[in-house]
Amino acid sequence: MSRADEVKAAKAPHRIFASARITSCFVQTKGYATIMAVMVPRESWTDQRLDDLNRKVDDGFARVDKKIDDGFARVDKKIDDGLARVDKDIRELNTRFDSLQRTIIGAAVAVIVALIGSGAF
Repeated sequence: MSRADEVKAAKAPHRIFASARITSCFVQTKGYATIMAVMVPRESWTDQRLDDLNRKVDDGFARVDKKIDDGFARVDKKIDDGLARVDKDIRELNTRFDSLQRTIIGAAVAVIVALIGSGAF
């Protein structure tokens, strides 16, 4: 955006408000009245409206809490399933190591018996 465009854009609101002041001296146009109606904030909050808003906020938080709880339950289940598989794999490895240990001990006993039988000592 060039500098001239920036200056033109900066002056645009001043022209709009100036024309609004001039028109308000004479007759307000329907468009200007609509803008003013939109800009005016709601002046009062009744107890009924506050209760409705409070209920909506509470319902929204309850929905979010339920979604979060459901999400954590799914994650917890996945973690539990994964840990069960890891535990099973560790038990299988322990069984294999026990078997390997028995084989090594049996081989060592066989070597010792062979050495003693051959009179190497």
